[in-house]
Amino acid sequence: GHASYVPEFDDRFTFGAGVRYTKEESEVARTYDCLSDTAGGSCANSPDFSGFVEDDWDNVSPMGSVSYRIDDNKSVYGKISRGFTSGGFNGRAASAALFQVPFDEETLTSYEVGIKSRLHDNRVMLNASVYYNDYKDQQVTVFAAGSGGAVTLLENAGESEIKGGELEVVAIPYDNTTVSLAYSYTDAEYTEYTLLDVDDADSDGSTTDYIDVSGERAYALTPESTVNASVTYTWPGFELFGLESSGLTARLNYYWQDDMYFASTDYDLTAAGAYGLLNASLKMTDVECEDGVLDLVLWGKNLTDEKYEEHGIDFGAAVGHAGNIYGAPLTAGLEIIYNYGD
Repeated sequence: GHASYVPEFDDRFTFGAGVRYTKEESEVARTYDCLSDTAGGSCANSPDFSGFVEDDWDNVSPMGSVSYRIDDNKSVYGKISRGFTSGGFNGRAASAALFQVPFDEETLTSYEVGIKSRLHDNRVMLNASVYYNDYKDQQVTVFAAGSGGAVTLLENAGESEIKGGELEVVAIPYDNTTVSLAYSYTDAEYTEYTLLDVDDADSDGSTTDYIDVSGERAYALTPESTVNASVTYTWPGFELFGLESSGLTARLNYYWQDDMYFASTDYDLTAAGAYGLLNASLKMTDVECEDGVLDLVLWGKNLTDEKYEEHGIDFGAAVGHAGNIYGAPLTAGLEIIYNYGD
């Protein structure tokens, strides 16, 4: 449920409040048949098992906001909200013990303030915001390579903080010309990441001691800075080789991002370096033809033929293998879109 209130004493204020209740139930059945985990065909390290697990989670997540309209073109706002993701089980687990252990629900408390504005006779849009996110029992995807095969599992990292800001500017400096710039800054770190201390296990291999490894974990898929800039120009009523159209639009776009890791474990072998991509396109719209119109698009991506990683995974020392998937090189294409009928 959500409601907003505009007070009589000043209608430039708007107060909002909301609440979400969630209840989820999970049931998982798992049958594991090991064919071989060694060259000799033995399954001593990962015996067969079957199991059934179930659990349920519930949560109440509130939200509160306030906005103030400075004038018809500018407003500021603030918001506090709570988010929730239910727990569950690792259905791909290759051992009965790991399959029986659920991962807990995670909660996120988010704080954000910002401004939205339109300036210079609506020829400039300027939006900016800063935020702080506080995770509890954060769920993290981890890669496990070992007996029973390589699997991807979810575990609770503990706590993390994400601080950052965003800036967006869109301007029309001249007729038919649009310039845009978006910048995002993110400072993310784990403040607590607890694991069982296997080095302090009892003689039977069991342990109940935990250690904090937050200083050894990277925040995955989170570049510190990203930039997205573009310039667009339109020639209205464009004609080419006798073909009449409603316009020709040229667009140049540049995207850049900082280096980042693909997994929470700090694997330098698969880390992605910073990179930038330059893209361009020419589009003729509403080209008249019999019983319809055509859109013609000539485009090019990664015009500087940048070499960059899109994904990487390290299978660990036990496997002795790591690999990266690279993004597409310079590519170009022509699209012909036919819109038929009335």
